[in-house]
Amino acid sequence: MKMINQVLQTIKKYKLLAPYDRVLIAVSGGPDSMCLLWVLKDIKDIYSLELSIAHLNHCLRKEAAQEATFVKRIAQKIGIPCYIEERDVRHYAKAYKLSLEEMARYVRYAFLEEVALKSGMNKIAVGHTANDEIETLILRIVKGTGLKGLSLIPPKRGKIIRPLIETDRSDVLRFLDSQKIPYQVDKSNYDISYPRNFVRHKIIPLLSEFASDLSKKVIRLRDILEADEELLERIAKEKLQAITLESKKMGRVLDLVKFSTTELPIKRRILREVIEELSPIHKGPPSFEQIENTLNYIDKGNSMSSFNLRGVKIEKSYGKLLITRMDADAKSLPIKSEHSIKETEFLVPGEIEINGLKIKSRICTMRKKFNFDNPNKVYFDLANLKLPLFIRGRKNGDIFYGLNYAKKLKDVFIDDKIPREDRSRIPLLLDREGILWIIGKRRTRRALIGEHTTQVLEVWAEEI
Repeated sequence: MKMINQVLQTIKKYKLLAPYDRVLIAVSGGPDSMCLLWVLKDIKDIYSLELSIAHLNHCLRKEAAQEATFVKRIAQKIGIPCYIEERDVRHYAKAYKLSLEEMARYVRYAFLEEVALKSGMNKIAVGHTANDEIETLILRIVKGTGLKGLSLIPPKRGKIIRPLIETDRSDVLRFLDSQKIPYQVDKSNYDISYPRNFVRHKIIPLLSEFASDLSKKVIRLRDILEADEELLERIAKEKLQAITLESKKMGRVLDLVKFSTTELPIKRRILREVIEELSPIHKGPPSFEQIENTLNYIDKGNSMSSFNLRGVKIEKSYGKLLITRMDADAKSLPIKSEHSIKETEFLVPGEIEINGLKIKSRICTMRKKFNFDNPNKVYFDLANLKLPLFIRGRKNGDIFYGLNYAKKLKDVFIDDKIPREDRSRIPLLLDREGILWIIGKRRTRRALIGEHTTQVLEVWAEEI
């Protein structure tokens, strides 16, 4: 069958699958994801795959519950395990001040990572097609992008694989019709007030009139640019390493002379790398304009001044370029004890002394002025917590849920460069559903305060 052969070629070309892979399939119920589900089901025996389905209800449309039920019934019919959850994306978007589209993407991928982690799946298959590549290309050109942006949607990134990335959406629909495979239609996809829908229904049909093989050309462009960008990124990282005088979790010190004499494309990538690494604001890489403004300050700014961007401070001082988090002065509190932490109930309100820290809690209202920049203080929507609270040290199998990721706690500690010998001495705040706060370091995305919050739980730590 043409569709099966096309997907098998893509899988082989990009090495998307290996024998005995355990694949979690993201299924919305729409045509692309249903095609993906059926194709992977049909080639399951070729690779000896273990398959599962994941569906997330974003709680944005009234039809969403019906779509979740549809996916559940399909999963039961074909005998594949299915994980279905719902997340209030609108609430998250308001709390993090992101657009609904951007927040939905963060939450969706975090959900998929969570399910994969819990169910032992080592690959996550999503249903992007060649048409998604074309739409993304046009949107990024209109928005203004560089080489990295033109690399478009990769066939593979981490656990994520996209077996349909070289398949045209018209072929998807023909396959579904020929196999009589049901699917759901999201009416909002036809609302051309959304930029992507406008591109899909207005611009691409016009382009296709004089470029019938448009998708193939875009795929080729992506492969070429992606290879070029990988080379430039590698050069930039090597250069960054060479000009770094000092590197800490909260900042870097670069040799200003060596940075200034670096080629412009590499300078841009160095700044993007460091700012994204240090920024406490999770909004992806800095924009082209932000990087250019930063470069302008470095080239022309007074050494007595500083430049602030996305929670990161850039300043020049005696031949050095200092790039630090603006909350770097609010350092994490030291952990003094050499003993691991036994599980202890934490009262609300209340306080407890553990490993040289005094940890306190109290309940307040939304009228309070909140300090979100202090890493030693966190706030939770009390109504969304599963009391009682506990404090303990880490355990094997602990999972931490950040804004757009789910990771084993061990991997979070590695990311934060916490020495192995210190990890058991860091206190964790938990409720009955899991970790809420790695005290003094990171908080979970759960129980964010928002416009519907009435009572706030404030928890903070002080050095004894």
